[in-house]
Amino acid sequence: MRNCAAIALLLASCRAIAADGEAVQLTMAVASTTLLYQQTASMLELAFSRLNTPYTFTSMPAERSSQLFILGKIDGNVGRIAIYNQVYPAALRVEPPLFRYKLVAVSAQGLPSPKSWPEIAQYRVAYRRGLKVFDTYLAGASYVELVDTSRACLLMAGIGRVDFCLGTRQDLDQEIAMLPEQKLKTTDIGQENAYVFLGPKWTALALELGKVLSTMERNGELARFYQERN
Repeated sequence: MRNCAAIALLLASCRAIAADGEAVQLTMAVASTTLLYQQTASMLELAFSRLNTPYTFTSMPAERSSQLFILGKIDGNVGRIAIYNQVYPAALRVEPPLFRYKLVAVSAQGLPSPKSWPEIAQYRVAYRRGLKVFDTYLAGASYVELVDTSRACLLMAGIGRVDFCLGTRQDLDQEIAMLPEQKLKTTDIGQENAYVFLGPKWTALALELGKVLSTMERNGELARFYQERN
């Protein structure tokens, strides 16, 4: 009887990982043309091949991705930081982290370099809609504009409509390089680890993916995937 119960539990776990060949739907809130997205796509391809689990991976705007994840329309968000659990407490955070975001404030030349979140909150700021890290750290800010693209954010800073465009170095550096006429200045303001988050029905997958990622971390594979950004 004990053996039967163990076999039944194992079969249930396998179904929870990917029932009947069901593909796990993953999204990331960065453009598919960025190096970070391409690095993550390659990393996931390796990790899920070792799990022998079908999956899809697409780019999606941050706010839409979060809404669909919370509604259960997609199965996971990749590249969210730890405080995302404040937005979606039931989400399963998979350890270890994949990489580390470098948070930056971009401004026109001549403005002072901010040194803390309370200082930044005193200025006019903009950032991409759905970036929960800035929603959290700037909850009491006096002037915030939410935009749909990183380029729009940078242009607002460049013309002085806002004092700072906030984002990650992984996202904004590539855009800044395409706007040399703006004469923008970048200030580092912090770092945050980025994780895979899975929906609450994927408990078994979260456990198994965590094991695979931990092995990749120990043997240096994770670092090699992201070495140009860490």
